Amino acid sequence: MAEKTQWGRIGKFEKEHRYVKNRLLPKSISAHKELNAALVWRYFLFLFMPSVVLVVSAVFAVLYSHVLHSRAEITDREYGKVEMAQLHIDETLHNAVIDLSFLSGDEDVLAYARNPTEDNRLRLQRTFLGFAEVKQIFDQVRFLDDLGHEKIRVNLVDRTAVAAHRDQMQDKGHRYYFTDAIDLPEGRVFVSCLDLNIENNKVEIPLKPMIRLVAPV
Repeated sequence: MAEKTQWGRIGKFEKEHRYVKNRLLPKSISAHKELNAALVWRYFLFLFMPSVVLVVSAVFAVLYSHVLHSRAEITDREYGKVEMAQLHIDETLHNAVIDLSFLSGDEDVLAYARNPTEDNRLRLQRTFLGFAEVKQIFDQVRFLDDLGHEKIRVNLVDRTAVAAHRDQMQDKGHRYYFTDAIDLPEGRVFVSCLDLNIENNKVEIPLKPMIRLVAPV
């Protein structure tokens, strides 16, 4: 009876051993593997994430530095273009003032101002045509009387100087560049602000920005 009990205990132990071996042990090993994998991943993040952050930060710093450098280059280049344009405008305007000062003292201008006959007008008109054709920077060359009425107007059309007909003459007596310049002493030149050209009391289309120079005769 005792032997059966002992054998029964041995048999029961073997069954429990097989149960532990077949059921519990694989689960324990699997849990152990999962724990190891989690620890490895945690160690990986702990060890290598700072490096990744440093690399990303370094790349961002390089890109940001490149953007700032490119922006500085573009700014310097655009400022250079603006300065060159300003110098060109200043030089062109300076030369235009010299040209107008010279033209206001021309003998044909003075002759028509003293004696406004038709012959003197036609002679001065030819002078204006030659002046505008050679200079190529004056869109219009006018002679206005004391009331601001056009007596001569030469237009530069497709780089060709063209004289306006008598019936196309306009009254510019109300325009600011005439009223501001009419009382200037001889030898002075009035330079207007930049604005749009107006013909027959309407803004010219397409828009044409103008700077006007006026010299008394």
